[in-house]
Order: sequence, then C-alpha cells, then structure tokens
Amino acid sequence: MPPKSKKDSSLIIRLPKGDRDDFVALCEKTGTSASRELREHIQKFIKKNSKKGSSS
Repeated sequence: MPPKSKKDSSLIIRLPKGDRDDFVALCEKTGTSASRELREHIQKFIKKNSKKGSSS
C-alpha cells in the first residue's frame, strides 16, 4: 500500500450554514469527518473524469 500523501492544501467553499451543519452532524453520527468525506468525493470525481481525456 502506497504511503498517504501529505495534506498540504485547503479548499474553501461557501454553502448555506444549515447544509454545512447538517452535513457535519451526519458525518459525526456515522463516525467519519466532513473532510474525509469531501476528500473521498473529490478523489472519485477526479478518477471518474480523468478517464474521459485531459484536453483542458
């Protein structure tokens, strides 16, 4: 298993406070963190969309 990469950057997003609070609460309830869930989603999005070709 490759070593985990160092987390050395951040991403700031704006969303309604209620959405943020609901998301964080659900993450805590299910034993995860908001950061972990967002990182996983970003990684899946990159993997899925990188296969379509990188013409950007």
